[in-house]
Amino acid sequence: MSRPVALLLLMFLAGCGAMTRGVRPGTGQEKLRAIAASTPVMLGGTLPAAPVAPPPPMPLRGISGEGLGNGIPRAVLHGTHFGDIHGWVQGCYAPKATVAREKPVRTPPAPLPAPEAGSDRDKESLGRLYATYTKFNPKSSRHYSGRTSMVVDLRKPLRPQAEQAVATRDSNHHTDESGEPQSPGFRQAVLDEFDVGTALNYANRYSDIAYWRVRGREQQLIDFFGGAQSDTREPYRTENVNRGVAKDNPLGRLFHDAASKKWGQIHPYTGD
Repeated sequence: MSRPVALLLLMFLAGCGAMTRGVRPGTGQEKLRAIAASTPVMLGGTLPAAPVAPPPPMPLRGISGEGLGNGIPRAVLHGTHFGDIHGWVQGCYAPKATVAREKPVRTPPAPLPAPEAGSDRDKESLGRLYATYTKFNPKSSRHYSGRTSMVVDLRKPLRPQAEQAVATRDSNHHTDESGEPQSPGFRQAVLDEFDVGTALNYANRYSDIAYWRVRGREQQLIDFFGGAQSDTREPYRTENVNRGVAKDNPLGRLFHDAASKKWGQIHPYTGD
């Protein structure tokens, strides 16, 4: 066997020698020179009768876990392209590391913060509703006229809220004021008219024209059904003991005119 062929065979078996990852550099070059020196060369074009088999390759000293298995280089274990001898010798076809790509974790958008109680956003949707109502007593055949107010949600239908305000006021009759109907024979209170203002605090009610209208409407109702008992003699014609607006109230005429403009006059003004 010629020297080049033997050298190529040794390179194939050695698998890059000290160039392989995980193999500690040894005396591979000196051993290759010794093997090459002992290999017979063709003289006169004739081969020796029996070719001398090359000695077995020196065992490679590998590091545990670095890609050697039973002395086989990493390049062989990982599928080296044998057709590219030069590339095999130079790079040994180190395996490519596979990096797992993590999928990006999508964080859901943070929920928007809820508005605080009493915030400007809440206040914009609220208002104060003022309403008038009547109660009838079938035993005496007389009416009682009154008014009430309640903070309401302006985004919701107003009439059901007005009816609720009257029902709430009706349930509190006989307990919080004097001069109200005392007979248990009164029927349920009935909504008359209502209007809405912006005074969430009842102390600011005089800033609402709606309050002025309801005050005038209440007095007109009392006068329409026969007048307060304080204005008439017996037999009384209404269940209202006192007027809704005192005769000498300086705002009485303004209350009356505001109600008449909104709902029409149902009785002439009776104040001084």
